[in-house]
Amino acid sequence: MHAWAVTSYTEVVSVLTNYSADRAPASDYLDRIGLPFMKPFLEMMRQQMLFMDAPMHDRLCGICSAGFTPKRVEALHRVIESIANKLVDKIISSGRMDMLADFANTFPVNVTATMLGVPAEDHQQLEAWVIDIAKVLGNFQHRPDRMTEIVNILEDLKNYVAT
Repeated sequence: MHAWAVTSYTEVVSVLTNYSADRAPASDYLDRIGLPFMKPFLEMMRQQMLFMDAPMHDRLCGICSAGFTPKRVEALHRVIESIANKLVDKIISSGRMDMLADFANTFPVNVTATMLGVPAEDHQQLEAWVIDIAKVLGNFQHRPDRMTEIVNILEDLKNYVAT
């Protein structure tokens, strides 16, 4: 997917200082490397602040910063702590723990979904979609047999968010 791994502090500073954040490859690039089926993911990436350059990145960052005032962050602290405590309580009552399944995957999805106002009954479905999509973006070459299914999941997620 035309990706680089930046692993040291010095490299990260260099990349952030000297290079564009616009990292989504051109659509024709996916055709050239034999990955046209990844185009739905490319379109999703192009809409994420992480992959945008100024001025669009700066505009979205300014909009998002309004949600992170000191008062809002303090309120989020209590919400985030509550979500973490509920997950830990569930783990304790079950007497076992799978760090990824029981906490690492669930916690950020629940926090984000709560912040966005997603109904609690939809959190599990949202988590399943996000995990499947992340697996493809992280290592799509390992599961090419799931690409059609994952593209459908991406469409389901987009339709859910749009409603």
